[in-house]
Amino acid sequence: MEIMHEQKCGCEKRKSGVSQGILCGLLPHTFCILFIIFSVLSITVLSSLLKPFLTSKYSFSILMILSLVLASISAIVYLRKIGALSWQGIKSKWKYFLSMYGSVLLVNLAMIYLIFPALANSGFDKGLSEASVVAQNYSLIVLKVDIPCSGHSYLIVDELKKVEGIKDIKFRLPNLFDVYFDSKIINEERILSLPIFKEFPVQKVVN
Repeated sequence: MEIMHEQKCGCEKRKSGVSQGILCGLLPHTFCILFIIFSVLSITVLSSLLKPFLTSKYSFSILMILSLVLASISAIVYLRKIGALSWQGIKSKWKYFLSMYGSVLLVNLAMIYLIFPALANSGFDKGLSEASVVAQNYSLIVLKVDIPCSGHSYLIVDELKKVEGIKDIKFRLPNLFDVYFDSKIINEERILSLPIFKEFPVQKVVN
C-alpha cells in the first residue's frame, strides 16, 4: 500500500513538473500570442503596441531566458515548500527538474520552429495557388532575411502582407521568403527598402 502511495505521489510530482514547465514556457510568449490574435482580428492599435518589442532581434532570446527564470523561481518555491532547498534536495529531485526544464525548452522550441513558421505560412489572406500565380503573371523575389530565429517569420510576413502589390508570401526555413508581387504596382527595389528590413537586413537570392 505504501509503495503504491509513493508511486502515485511520484507520478503526480512528475505531472506537476511538466505542467509547471509548460506554463513557464508559455507565459513569456503571452505578448506573441496576443500580437497574433490582435493581428488576425485586425485590432491595429493593440498589435502596434506590442510590435516594438517583438520586432527586436533579441525578443525571442529574452523570452527564452525569461522562461528559464520563471521555471527556476517555480523550482525554488517548490523546494522551499517541501523543505528541500539545498544541493542535496536538488539532486534528489532531478526527475522533477528534468521534466520541468525539458518542458520549458520544448515549448520554446515548438513556438520558434513550429508554431510561428506555420502561422507565417497560413496567415496570408490571399493564399494564392501556383496556378493562380502563373495565371496572373505575378513576379517572384526570394528574400533572405537576417532573422535570429524562425520565430520572427510571422512578424516579417505580417509587415509584408500590408504592402500594396504583394500578393502572396511563403516562408521557408531557416530564413527564406518567397514573395509574389504585381510588378505593375510595386518593384523589387521598393520591397527591399521596406522599413522592416532596417531592423532585419535583407538580400535578394538569385536563383
